[in-house]
Amino acid sequence: MKKLLISIAIILMATTAFAKRPTGLNIGGGFANNFMCFPGEREGLMSGNQSFYGVYVEVGYDLKVAKHSAIYFGARCDALFNDQYYRVSTSSASVATDYSSINHYLDIPIKYMFSTTGRTKFYFDLGPTVNFWLGACTHSRTRNTVISGTNVEHYKWFDTGYFNRVNLSLGGNIGVIFNHVKVYAGYDQGLFSFTKKDLGFSNVGQLRIGAAFVF
Repeated sequence: MKKLLISIAIILMATTAFAKRPTGLNIGGGFANNFMCFPGEREGLMSGNQSFYGVYVEVGYDLKVAKHSAIYFGARCDALFNDQYYRVSTSSASVATDYSSINHYLDIPIKYMFSTTGRTKFYFDLGPTVNFWLGACTHSRTRNTVISGTNVEHYKWFDTGYFNRVNLSLGGNIGVIFNHVKVYAGYDQGLFSFTKKDLGFSNVGQLRIGAAFVF
């Protein structure tokens, strides 16, 4: 019994020490919304302002450089979706098309973070994010009242050569840290066009709401 009590005491002391001293390793995720502005219509491409929404997971590390500041290094994977519905009707026919798109990204944020003191800490960080656009595709399903059946097509964006896979964003997050839990909201704005020069400038911004556990 004595050995058992000593073992429990050691575990409790280790747990308490761990709770007071997070190492800085972050694991979390949340909701993301990309706002993409396409300059004009091209065959097979979207046009105008488009919104892609979805989820992300992120792992990172807070490297402390001073009492109230740190440099954050991370890696974030995004899966973002866009669904649209179009219907064209005349006196003799009706055509309806559903479009479903998905984009995948790998983002590498590097942020400089400032925080307050106390058990509950408020913080904000600023810095660049390197964006790697891993893939994008659109699936369409068209139905009409003249021809029976459904016409299904698949469009892979990068097959056209119109898009740049690498970009650079600038932005930050603002949030609160309580014990090991970090809750935040953030925004990054793309600095370069994600389409080739002959398509004009196409920009993208990302809004995030997320949480992370700091080990």
